[in-house]
Amino acid sequence: MTPLRFPKRYLEQPEVHHWYHEKLETLRQFDHLLATSETTRRDAIELVGIDAARITTIHGGADARFAPRQMTDEAQTAFRARWGLKRKFVLYTGGDDFRKNLPGALAAYAELPAALRADLQLVYVCAISPETHGSLLTQARRCGLGHDEMKVTGYVSDDDLIAFYNLCDAFVFPSLYEGFASPVLQAMQCGAPVLGANNSSTAEIVGRDDALFDACVPAALAERLTRLLTDDDMRRELSRHGVERAKHFTWTRSTQIALDALHEAQAASKPALTIAGASLLPQRRIAIFTPLPPCRSGVADYNAALLPFLGRYFAIDLYVDDYEVSDSYLRSNFTIRPHQQFLSRADDYDAVVYEMGNSEFHAYMLDHLFRHPGIVVLHDAFLSGMYGFLDFNAGESGSFKREMIHSHGSRARRYFAPVQATRDPVGDAMIALPATKSVIDRATGIVSHSPFNREVALAHYPEGWAAPYRIVNQMTRERPMLSAARRAETRGELALGEDDFLVCTFGHVVWTKCGNLLLEAFRHSAFGRDPRARLLYVGELAKDDFGHALEEAIAASGIGDRVSVTGYVDEERYERFLSVTDLAVQLRTNSRGGTSKGVLDCLAHGVPVALNDAGSFEDYPDEVVLKLPAEPSAYALTTLFDRLHREPTLLSAFRQRGRDYVVREHGGERVAAEFALLVDEFTARQSAVSLSVVIGEVGGILAPVNGAERLAEPTARALHASLSAPQFAQQRILIDVSHVAVVDHGTGIQRVVRNVVRWLYCSARPGVHVIAVRLEGDELIEATDLLDAHGLRAPVEREDVNNVQVKLQWGDCLLMLDSSWERYREFAHLFRCIRELHGSVQTVVYDLLPLRLPQCWPQGTSEWFRGWIETAIEESDALICISRSVADELEGLMQQESLPRG
Repeated sequence: MTPLRFPKRYLEQPEVHHWYHEKLETLRQFDHLLATSETTRRDAIELVGIDAARITTIHGGADARFAPRQMTDEAQTAFRARWGLKRKFVLYTGGDDFRKNLPGALAAYAELPAALRADLQLVYVCAISPETHGSLLTQARRCGLGHDEMKVTGYVSDDDLIAFYNLCDAFVFPSLYEGFASPVLQAMQCGAPVLGANNSSTAEIVGRDDALFDACVPAALAERLTRLLTDDDMRRELSRHGVERAKHFTWTRSTQIALDALHEAQAASKPALTIAGASLLPQRRIAIFTPLPPCRSGVADYNAALLPFLGRYFAIDLYVDDYEVSDSYLRSNFTIRPHQQFLSRADDYDAVVYEMGNSEFHAYMLDHLFRHPGIVVLHDAFLSGMYGFLDFNAGESGSFKREMIHSHGSRARRYFAPVQATRDPVGDAMIALPATKSVIDRATGIVSHSPFNREVALAHYPEGWAAPYRIVNQMTRERPMLSAARRAETRGELALGEDDFLVCTFGHVVWTKCGNLLLEAFRHSAFGRDPRARLLYVGELAKDDFGHALEEAIAASGIGDRVSVTGYVDEERYERFLSVTDLAVQLRTNSRGGTSKGVLDCLAHGVPVALNDAGSFEDYPDEVVLKLPAEPSAYALTTLFDRLHREPTLLSAFRQRGRDYVVREHGGERVAAEFALLVDEFTARQSAVSLSVVIGEVGGILAPVNGAERLAEPTARALHASLSAPQFAQQRILIDVSHVAVVDHGTGIQRVVRNVVRWLYCSARPGVHVIAVRLEGDELIEATDLLDAHGLRAPVEREDVNNVQVKLQWGDCLLMLDSSWERYREFAHLFRCIRELHGSVQTVVYDLLPLRLPQCWPQGTSEWFRGWIETAIEESDALICISRSVADELEGLMQQESLPRG
């Protein structure tokens, strides 16, 4: 939108003005627009009249090459000499258009104290027109600058630009307007201390008031620059801030936001079509495993509300875990059975749906899922709590750790391997690792209510999974607004004053909901000083250290008469509190991924919601909720409270926008229709690879062949088995420890082998399955004795079968780590098998001493070592040297002595 902000600079010529405005008109024809910054989005809304709901800010990113770089003193000296950098320097890069404000940077530089400039240069790293260059030189002379105080490099390569970013003492960006200030992001990503103009997207990216200045006032930049160049602590802090802040602007995040926006735009434009399409589907019979009331579970309450809508599309049987369902509507309109009856009825259904969440109420579903794979509605990104219940409360000892190892391998061993000596392995693993792999791998289709759950799964299982993963919004019901009289009456019933300003937080009061932070912010804000304001925790207080500490903090707050915890409330009382709340605060840390029912219920009641922008809360548009930083702080929340206390009219707009949003995006009819379409998709995909279909297709192909009847079924069964096999296996790394597993001399090489094995077995990297192996006869055997001797396996792993054969699989990587030189040729048949399976062989070279210093070794050592190195070169897809010097030495040897290359 730059030309609209500076029309006299860009649109003076009538033909250009006409052409540009003609292009602007085309923007109105699109269903949705993507903006590279919030500035551009606001300009499109304000200057072009684009509907705010039709444009989404996606920002942008910088290439990963732009990063902090370590340069040797020699490299720095050579670089500075090449570019004429004689001392410290302030850097600018970008263009030379007038809005880039290059003269402003020069004017600000000239206002720096002379003593500071004596050891300083201003460097423009960009292509500059001769006219602009001449103008800057003239300005520099007028300002009394020395002949070498200003440098103009012209165009430089990306590699040189990265070096400039890393070496500069300050980066300044005085632009008057930017659609997306890429140089600012590049500099921050490289760790340069950045000062930027307090306008447009530059301010968005910098994200820190004390690093911004008025681009129209050179003295403002001079003041900021003087402080930065004379304050080492501030330079270090801005460098640290820049690197961290840059992590919020990545191409991955931009792509995901863009995809989500396009999906949402498509969904918003065709809700009626979705419902119409679902109504044309054949009515399938499905079994749904789910907790239901009276279970104290959000999933139970949610499905009790959704099932009446789903009943329009399916004939549904409900399977529960041995209790009497309390909801009378469900009892009257659905067949509800104890889950033990499912096994005898499994063939009656077109599809099975497992409503899976992270609590004990879902544990009974696991055995059924493993026997009868089906559609999994994954309400939480983590299932570690459910497995913890099975292990520590339901008598299935070891199930928690076993699932952790299965799902996360080396990442789980970081907590459970004895060598790690983790103080609280169960607690730490439960917070860090989701333990969802078994459930995801058994699913024929996966549904979540937030993209956050899918992102968590991708982060932990980068190898992927076979089932399609779809997002359907969580349903909520629009609630009628109470009349003023009914609202006053309800408040009276809840022992609340008619004029009280009621701040509530809904849900279990646990440490992850930041209740202590909420109390602190409320107490220090204007609400804390207002006798009409009350803070209410609507939910059950955790009976742990956090809960006790919060009770004590409330008692000691000085406002304890206006702060209270309700304890558990039933659905009817919960709804009454919602109907009279003025402001809700819903905070989360360490999100487990579930979509907050509390937030949706608040919005449906017209209650403005303040929340932190993390996890599934990121799904809500900024105009619908009041967003706090992802990591909430008492200061940020106090600031928001103070603002809302000063400007209570702000809440009115959020009340209406919130209600409109949930009606449009989370209505029961739409959610049920989308779910029905997904069930149809998932069952169709599953049917396409079913055994009966495969037999029919193979039979058709083989029909012309003599004896086709005998061939069809076994061929189809083999094909079906291959289709059913996991196609998304983790990358396996088989580490040869054949020598050290038998004898460990404690020498340097053995220490390297042990440390590498330990690092890989307890690595934080996901998606890799590491197995230490030793050669026994013609087979590879897992080296469990060695692993256990060094505490590298979790106790539950030691309970399983030990020293088992490791069969080669597609894509295996065999790492020849151990110094089994005399046995290397014994692996030849394994090398061939690995290549046939499209795997790779990588051999570690520690040194070439037997070749370089043959006189120091027993007679014959040089010859057999040369034979080993030649074989390793021939057989290996890659050679891994333990140092750069060994690599250089090996490369030189291969050239000098004409050693063969693989």
